[in-house]
Amino acid sequence: MGRFSICLGLRNELNTALLPMKFSDEDNHRLLVCWDGGRHYEVDTETLDLATPVGSNQEWRPEAETPLNFVFNPVMSTAHPCFDAKKNEMFSVNFGKSLGILGKIVGLRDFLYLIRWDGKGEFERWQVVLEDGSPVKLQQTMHQIAVTEKYVILMETAFLFGVGQMLNNPFPKRQCLDNLLRSLLTGTQSPNTVIYIVSRADLINGQHPAKGESEVTVKARKMIIPREAIHLLADYENPNNQIMLHLGHVCAWEGSEWTHLGDRFAQNPSQLIPPRVQGMISEETDISYVGRYVIDGETGTMIRNQVIKDWTATWGISFFTYRVNGDTGMMPDKLDNIYWTSLGLWNELLTEFLFKLTKDYNYRTVVPEDLLLFADEGVAPCLFRVNISEETIAIADCYQLPEGCMINSPQFVPSGAAEDKSTKGYIVCNVLCPNSKEIWIFNAENLATGPVCKLSHPSLDFGFTIHTAWLPKIAKRTASYNIPVKEDFQPLVARKSAQIQKMFDDYVYPNFS
Repeated sequence: MGRFSICLGLRNELNTALLPMKFSDEDNHRLLVCWDGGRHYEVDTETLDLATPVGSNQEWRPEAETPLNFVFNPVMSTAHPCFDAKKNEMFSVNFGKSLGILGKIVGLRDFLYLIRWDGKGEFERWQVVLEDGSPVKLQQTMHQIAVTEKYVILMETAFLFGVGQMLNNPFPKRQCLDNLLRSLLTGTQSPNTVIYIVSRADLINGQHPAKGESEVTVKARKMIIPREAIHLLADYENPNNQIMLHLGHVCAWEGSEWTHLGDRFAQNPSQLIPPRVQGMISEETDISYVGRYVIDGETGTMIRNQVIKDWTATWGISFFTYRVNGDTGMMPDKLDNIYWTSLGLWNELLTEFLFKLTKDYNYRTVVPEDLLLFADEGVAPCLFRVNISEETIAIADCYQLPEGCMINSPQFVPSGAAEDKSTKGYIVCNVLCPNSKEIWIFNAENLATGPVCKLSHPSLDFGFTIHTAWLPKIAKRTASYNIPVKEDFQPLVARKSAQIQKMFDDYVYPNFS
């Protein structure tokens, strides 16, 4: 509940992902910092100071419209907006979920807006509807989207965001009540991935919400892919109107859950998990897959697909990276090598609650009894490379970490010329070791030999890190785009008490004058 105030609203954490943007008429890269539960913000790449929110409060629709008159409205978006350097366009989403009758009572509504921005002016947006004109009704989140030459791909991701994620042991002295409330509020994520495909050619004359214009709709083609996913990538090119999607399938993994006070081991329910792992990300309860899908962009039908697993590498697929252009920092037109990390399988993180919650998973590969055996032995995390050809995908290189280490935040740092092959460079990762926090650097052409360099220091102390970004250079921000803080928030503050107004006048606005 530390993220939420009944008086002020929801805190914007800005803690998940970064988006570099290089507009053709600007000399320097710009950088957005993003998360799923708030507006994106632009930062100065030289100082990392916040520069401006992206879009005014008027341009973002809150998830809930309530009489509480929040100053910081709960806004749902994506942690991974997309930038098309060839057309100088950034795409994002803004959505809401009604969550049934109870949600509608408290002001929640179903809506999904696709946002397009040129980096200079006001947003342009479209309300996304299905082909029959009915609204899109999301059950989960849109952690990541993708943009190609002809299409925008919106993916409903295996990540819940609701009341259950706002509460963390609200009754610590009454564990039975705590457990009951958690069981009532926690449901399983969808075992499928839902994709919505929007043709960029249909994005004509969108609504400018800052000007109070009427809403404009755009139709999307809906398709369902078996097995859930949190992250997706797409080739930019669309030969014959085909979309090439690359997915990391996090099977039977409740990614929005964490280990709670009072959780017990799945292998030994009589034993509580140790306090040192409370609050850690939850454990997957089946092996993960990597998938490659070729889709007809005009019909939303599957042309061909392939999914692969590896008993060493693909337990708990988490983060990805790939070689970007060393001069521009932009992704290639076609992906032929993608690097993934996996979290492995840790017996200390496999709780009885999650084990029971996911035992009836639709696409189960590892039966629950065998999962306990795998967890007892443990599977170490990995950094691995998936090679993609026209005919097939395969794990071409892999490094398994030593026991007790966890690898996060992989970042490809290109070396050599911009046209060099997609394995030319280095992979930089954050590694949590039993007694230290370290930065490991791998030769991207040969992961199996291990890191070529390890960096550490007694004062280097980071927690569980997530996504990263690489820029060819950093420089002072010169873009003129700016949303003035007082002008943006004062209409919302004016609805609150005199005490809140004074707080903003004395302690908030002076910092942004």
